Amino acid sequence: MLEIYSPSGQEAKLATLLREEMRYLGLKNVHIDPIGNVLGEAGSGKPKIILCGHMDTVPGFLEVREEDNALYGRGAVDAKSSLAAMIVAASRLNTKALGTITVIGVVDEEGDGSGIEHLLRTKLDADYFIFGEPSGVDKITIGYKGRIQFALKFKTAGGHASAPWTSENAVERGYDLWNRIRNNLLVDDIDVADRFHEVSICLTVLKGGEFPNNIPENCCMTLDIRVPPQLACQKVVEELNRIVEAFKKEHPKVLIESKVEGLLDAYEADRNSLVVKGLRTAVFRVLGRNARLVRKTGTGDMNVIGLRQQIPVVTYGPGDSRLDHTQKERIDLDDYLNSIKIIETAAEYIANNH
Repeated sequence: MLEIYSPSGQEAKLATLLREEMRYLGLKNVHIDPIGNVLGEAGSGKPKIILCGHMDTVPGFLEVREEDNALYGRGAVDAKSSLAAMIVAASRLNTKALGTITVIGVVDEEGDGSGIEHLLRTKLDADYFIFGEPSGVDKITIGYKGRIQFALKFKTAGGHASAPWTSENAVERGYDLWNRIRNNLLVDDIDVADRFHEVSICLTVLKGGEFPNNIPENCCMTLDIRVPPQLACQKVVEELNRIVEAFKKEHPKVLIESKVEGLLDAYEADRNSLVVKGLRTAVFRVLGRNARLVRKTGTGDMNVIGLRQQIPVVTYGPGDSRLDHTQKERIDLDDYLNSIKIIETAAEYIANNH
């Protein structure tokens, strides 16, 4: 899986591999759906438990190697190890009378979420949902922040760089507005106890300028804003728009356009749900220690299903999420193997107590 480079939009080769591996492991009804998700089933009847990971990664291939009982490569943490563990766990449950286990590898989780959106449109039947993301082998993720993707475009008259007083500078005005947003967005409205409960803003894309001796007349930027559960994303958007409109009035010679390119509210799972209890029990049985419930500052497909399907959901998988999207992605092989046992044991617990 790691040797197949599969950034968002390029998952087809990996989907084909997983389809064949699922069939080899004895899963039923294995297929690739019209959007590119790969699905397979174990068992039959109720309850219906879905194990859902994602095939795509962020861009940037990493050399695949094994070193010091760890496997390195793009997606080793986020999140091919979780998906692989779910496939193997489902295959072990195939002959047990524990209801239906459906394993899904979705596309585009790191992008626009088209894979999970397609599943929602197909009205996939489920009693419980476990998402595969790196929580850590002894941790269970019960909460994710919301996310806003906010784009800004700046247009000015431009001119010769030797006379910067003749025109507004699109890049400089973009940087000014970015600082205004970073320093003023709801900073007085939240009593922050930890990173999970604060609004965070990251400038992720910045493009500007056309030629070294021209005053830049174009600038584009994208902001990634993460929103805690005590705030609705729409309130943050309203505050963004207020800041942008005020800035426009201060700079009438700059044409500024703004657009919300993505919005998803925060979600926190019920810590007393059967799916959480199942994973907590499984972690203790396999590792001999209590699981920790964690909240993460990222955003995942759990938000989508949890908010719109109203069924018990949780996220679990091996790996250190601090290595997500870095050049040092690696998965401890013992943690990976233990995660298979934990997912298998959790599914058994959920089915037996449904």
